[in-house]
Amino acid sequence: MDKRQAILQVMLRLITEQGIHATPMAQVAKEAGVAAGTIYHYFSSKEQLVNELYLEVKREFGQVLNLHLLVDLPFKEQFWKIWQALYQYYIENPLAFGFSAQLAHSPLIASEIKETGKTHYQPIYDFFTAGMQQGLLKPMDVTLMAELIYGNVAVTVQLQQSGESSISPELLEQAIQFSWDGVAIQ
Repeated sequence: MDKRQAILQVMLRLITEQGIHATPMAQVAKEAGVAAGTIYHYFSSKEQLVNELYLEVKREFGQVLNLHLLVDLPFKEQFWKIWQALYQYYIENPLAFGFSAQLAHSPLIASEIKETGKTHYQPIYDFFTAGMQQGLLKPMDVTLMAELIYGNVAVTVQLQQSGESSISPELLEQAIQFSWDGVAIQ
């Protein structure tokens, strides 16, 4: 792993574990095994580092979702595959989940960075829009729809990660069905 990637990975872990304000750059440098000045070779500030990390997490998130847009499947099956893929991604990548949960709507992420981040999962917005145009999904603001569905995934991930509930395949199906019922035209 190169130094830049090591810095990003350590920052991801520390923000998830400690929060952004409790993560000093000196600790990031120490745990990444680099000199403090090396961080500033790659990133002009802590804010830039966090914003670039945000974009990297969103890019990976978008890749996972977009891989499950299978045009040869019926719409509802695609919805289920996307939901399951997002859940599985976050179960397998708890640091990305923790980071996203903390910073998704944070003012620390510049608005232009948030807009750039959205481009990585624009095909999902297009998928929801197409579902509305086809009369399969309730008409509503596509961003609101995406956030509501994401919220259902996030709560299910949190229950599994916290140990409060073991998410069995049956419970996972119930969660997906709940999301589907909330947006689908019956």
